[in-house]
Amino acid sequence: MTHHRLRRAIHVVLAIAISSVVLATAATANSSTSDVKKAPARRAAPALHLKGYGLGGPMPSLKKHFSFVTGLLTNHNAPHKAIVMKSSRVHIFFWDPTGTAFPAAYVNGMTRYFQDVAHDSGKKKNVYSLARQFGAHYHVTVPKLCLHRHDCARSWIIRDPYPGGCVPGGGFTACVSDTDMRNEIESIRTTLLPFKTGTKDISFMFLPQNVDTCFGSDCYSALAFCAYHSSFASGSGVVYANMPYVPGNGGCDVGEYPNGSLLTTPADAEASVTSHEHNEAMTDPFPGLGWFGTDLAHENGDQCAYTFQDGSVNGYLPFSQGTGVVQGAPGQLFNQVIHHHRYLLQEEWSNKGFIKSSGFTGCFQHTSRHA
Repeated sequence: MTHHRLRRAIHVVLAIAISSVVLATAATANSSTSDVKKAPARRAAPALHLKGYGLGGPMPSLKKHFSFVTGLLTNHNAPHKAIVMKSSRVHIFFWDPTGTAFPAAYVNGMTRYFQDVAHDSGKKKNVYSLARQFGAHYHVTVPKLCLHRHDCARSWIIRDPYPGGCVPGGGFTACVSDTDMRNEIESIRTTLLPFKTGTKDISFMFLPQNVDTCFGSDCYSALAFCAYHSSFASGSGVVYANMPYVPGNGGCDVGEYPNGSLLTTPADAEASVTSHEHNEAMTDPFPGLGWFGTDLAHENGDQCAYTFQDGSVNGYLPFSQGTGVVQGAPGQLFNQVIHHHRYLLQEEWSNKGFIKSSGFTGCFQHTSRHA
């Protein structure tokens, strides 16, 4: 899911805040996760001015648990090639000013999820393999980012305060606007943990429970979205995903924890939404210049949103015109095994499969002779 599809790279110059850095000790049990605290910025970055694309209104909510099939995905950068991610270097950030808001099991679980996906890069037995037919390559890595070239980790807890660019909805204690998130990612990239711009890098910014996030008037607290990906102009473009805390949120969490439970493996719920956004970013990193449905609003993940299996098997979810099966006991159902770990991930779209099924479905769990 993208928000307000962007037709071309946004013509805006970011004024990056100059900050000093204080290194703190790791905040979780995961030795690959480090903790960073920045001093207050000397000057704030200006608000970004966005150019709307597509429908121009709120995007359909993923909470509805059904897909939005509009037909074959097409290249919306024609006559040029669709812009896709030829590889995917994942940068993992957990934005937590207190350093204690995220359960360690969540931080460790999401870091492990990306490492599992990276370990199985190139294999045909998970949803990521379906991006190949659109020119995106299933080559995911989780590189270490280094603070001052000596302290390196694969995921980081960011200790900056929230700028307060939006008003939190009921039950939420803070709110991060899309402008806040873009500015924070750019500040991290340029002053703390350098990484490249362009279509080979993507930043996932996770937010703790009770932290709302808004894109304009569309807010997580109102279930306008469960997550989204987008990009902004800096260098060759920065691709990112805004990832609110899904575990326990009945509008986005389907209640399946294949590796444990809500308390022991909360990242199981986040993985499904993360896979959805990651696959969409791979096939449409600069929204509007990649692959879309014929309605100009839905990407590969949207067309299979919350579709986990062939609904005729046991009707796990309504409107589930998928093709695979789920396994496991209720409450711990899964449809993917990635590097020996179980996940329940939303299926992804296949043009090939849609044609071969005579238009019945295009949602699949992995590449096969049918997809």
